[in-house]
Amino acid sequence: MHICFELSGENDTLPAAEVYASLSAEEIRYRVIRRYPRVVIVNIDKNNLTKLQLLAQRLSMTHRIYQVITTSTPEKQAVLDAINRTDLSHFIKQGQTYCVRVHRLGRSPLIKTPQVLEPEIGEIVYRYGVKANLQTPEVCFKLLLTSKMAIFGILLHRINRSSFEERKPKNKPFFYPGVLMPRISRVLINLCEIKKNELLLDPFCGTAGILVEAGLLDVNVIGSDIQWKIVSGAKMNLEYYLEKYTFMYQDAAHLALKDESVDAVITDPPYGRSTRIKSVETKKLIEDAVKEMWRVLKKGRKAGIVYKEKIDGLIIGAGFSIVEYHKERVHKSLTRHLYIIKKE
Repeated sequence: MHICFELSGENDTLPAAEVYASLSAEEIRYRVIRRYPRVVIVNIDKNNLTKLQLLAQRLSMTHRIYQVITTSTPEKQAVLDAINRTDLSHFIKQGQTYCVRVHRLGRSPLIKTPQVLEPEIGEIVYRYGVKANLQTPEVCFKLLLTSKMAIFGILLHRINRSSFEERKPKNKPFFYPGVLMPRISRVLINLCEIKKNELLLDPFCGTAGILVEAGLLDVNVIGSDIQWKIVSGAKMNLEYYLEKYTFMYQDAAHLALKDESVDAVITDPPYGRSTRIKSVETKKLIEDAVKEMWRVLKKGRKAGIVYKEKIDGLIIGAGFSIVEYHKERVHKSLTRHLYIIKKE
């Protein structure tokens, strides 16, 4: 069964990587069929179809998930011919209502006004003894047009991306500038493939944005920080969103946790200079903290770390291997470097 993920396109590499990691986290075996800038098509076993609801709850950089019915070149007649050749009775039953939507992803020069296809595809579907309902259809047929392929399918799940907007830092009880946006926090969580009821640590938790996003996925979370103002504010945010969490007033370089006691570590350390540990430079603090991350993380598990510059040597020196590397341009003077690392 072919499943299509309509990606947000807000980053070159993160949306697709998040899809692959989330499939693995939910133990859905997959094979990549196509990968375009705004689309990923994978093949999964039909028995895993119901598990896609779990992905819809996890993903942050995907708009919608579809079951693929047929594909063609992005030309009007080729699209109509492909749909005409397909038995749509497997996807809609007599008496059900439907709608048809056409959406162009990027440039599709061969079909300049894609909406003209909607009534013609609608006529094909209508022959199956079903009625159109543009407001509350039981089945939504969707045609996605890329520059190289037209993908026709049915909508399975919409990702509620508005919920991430509602949890923007400024909308939370406690706000502090410079923190990660909720979608980036969620992406990091997904890239580390953590599962429900496992334990995630953020040793530089700040306003607790990463912990909140993980806790909303029923992940057990534990955070620490050493600034009292931040600790108090983080607790405000955690209490607002989560029923269960653990918080410590603690130095990230000297954690009171057992060796190999957590399933994932994800953190966004401070980018400036630190005066809180005998005027130690932040880079030295990060180096010591990454060594602590390695100590408390279970073998074979992943961690995520964000920093203002590349720190490959520091990460490898602590004993980790680098699994993935991504960049997020925040503004002209700040590009975040996102590492997914593994304790082999």
